[in-house]
Amino acid sequence: MLLGALSSVSVAFSKGKSANNTLGAIKSEPAAKSDANNRFERKKIYFFTEAVRQKEAGNYAAAIDLLTECYYIDHKDAAVVFELADIYSKVGDDDNAMKMSHLAASLDRNNIWYKMTLAELYLKNKRVADAVELYEEIEKLRPDLEDIDYRLAGLYLQTRQFDKGLQALNRLEKKVGVDENISIEKYHMLQIQGKKKKALAEIEKLSRTYPLNVDYKIFLAMAHLNDSNFVEAEKVIDEADKIEPNNEKVLNQKLALCSARGQTDEADAVVMSYVNDPKVEAGEKLKLITDYFSNVTRVDFADKCFRSLVEQYPDDAMVRAYYSTFCLMQRNDTAAEVQLKELVRIDPMLEQGWQDLVGIYMQRNDTASLSRTCDSALVYLPESPSMLAIKGLSLSLYGGFESAVAMYQKSLESYKKNQPENKAAQADINMYIGDIYAQKDIPDSAFAYYEKSYELNPNNDLLLNNFAYYLSVYNRDLDRAEQMSALALKANPNNVSYLDTYAWIFFRKKDYMMAKLFMQQAIDKGGDKNGVCVEHFGDVLYMSGDKDEAMIWWKRAAEIGGGSDLLNKKIETGTYVE
Repeated sequence: MLLGALSSVSVAFSKGKSANNTLGAIKSEPAAKSDANNRFERKKIYFFTEAVRQKEAGNYAAAIDLLTECYYIDHKDAAVVFELADIYSKVGDDDNAMKMSHLAASLDRNNIWYKMTLAELYLKNKRVADAVELYEEIEKLRPDLEDIDYRLAGLYLQTRQFDKGLQALNRLEKKVGVDENISIEKYHMLQIQGKKKKALAEIEKLSRTYPLNVDYKIFLAMAHLNDSNFVEAEKVIDEADKIEPNNEKVLNQKLALCSARGQTDEADAVVMSYVNDPKVEAGEKLKLITDYFSNVTRVDFADKCFRSLVEQYPDDAMVRAYYSTFCLMQRNDTAAEVQLKELVRIDPMLEQGWQDLVGIYMQRNDTASLSRTCDSALVYLPESPSMLAIKGLSLSLYGGFESAVAMYQKSLESYKKNQPENKAAQADINMYIGDIYAQKDIPDSAFAYYEKSYELNPNNDLLLNNFAYYLSVYNRDLDRAEQMSALALKANPNNVSYLDTYAWIFFRKKDYMMAKLFMQQAIDKGGDKNGVCVEHFGDVLYMSGDKDEAMIWWKRAAEIGGGSDLLNKKIETGTYVE
């Protein structure tokens, strides 16, 4: 673009007058030459000023054209070339930006800003060696600039020129004094070179220079630990502890030292001392416990720490919440229940506490406690969509289907009002209502809610299974049922219920060979303990021609319980009954 612009300008200026005539005119009229130079200089200043204005306005093409005119007038003006480089960089033309930056730097070899711009372009284009060379030139021109030594040190580290990197950092240290960043960078460079003593000396110097800075002592302790120098590490940790007792970072170094020495009892004593210290806040203690036990798996000691916290802070909701979570992780539901009851007493507006508590009762199939807890939660959280949904579940478990549907509807309304973006939860509620209507033998309503659920979340494998199963039960759209069931089974191939559904769809399609194949898989994966699955296997065997074997499985289903209302009739008549 630049060459084209210069060519067009050159033609414009030469048009209408020969080169010889022009030269003759200049030779014969020295005064005219001076006037011409002044005119060109004024013109260049005008073009340059206007170019800068156009650049600031974002009109880069116009600015480039104006600067090109300036360049034609005076192609040795570094400022013009640098402005061109800057605009090319702004429009993403790195090649021209680099060419112009290089030209600007060559026109004004003492201008460090031109060199720095070019160096940054080199780095952007991964020409690290070229960038280093330029920064070295800048450092010689302006040895007082601290940023250049920082930049060079980083580039030397990147290119593994550690000796040069250390020289740059030493220069910098002379300018600014002992500094954390400099000392740490020198430490890392010396460590990489295997010069451990010199590396350690850098951190020791930092700690001596700032003797009351605990962070530097901690860094020194870590350095000693890395070298397995436990005696010196302990000495430095004790110094830090005297400066700031109960400092969390110092405490962690104490534990690291105990771990390095294999001193489990000593580490536990450190933790318990911290947990029992009245000067330390509960939140800090909880953080220590969770951090410590993320690497330590001794449940008894962790429980001891939590019990100590509960004794110290009996009405602290956060302590109860952490302890209950710990108990749940250990599958100690009894202990978790105690803590969760206290938690919701202390903070009844904490929905997660209620949810965890009802989760325990759901796992236990304790419908009475589930219902009572939901009622208590809804006193404080009457519009909680999740608690309304759980209450709907508890009602359905009691057989109060109409009340359950009404509660589920309230939950849906609350989700739409308070959490409209939570489509997955709304899909689940619609599925639950669909399940109720299916169980009550109201298929049209069931399928209507299943369709709503499917629209909201078509990837829910439980919905796909239930929808497909009841389609097969009512002998509707079996091809669609097969597709849905296949997707559910793909998501969870070892699910006995999903295998049973898939097999039953083939049974309904009278493809008894496929039905037997998948029903056998369901039986093999644990379906032999499920009354419905066992009865279905008997049905498949009967329709496959193995009537005696079918009778055995029907009787087994009766022993297990949970089969259909027609099971006894099948056993009495010895025939399959629909």
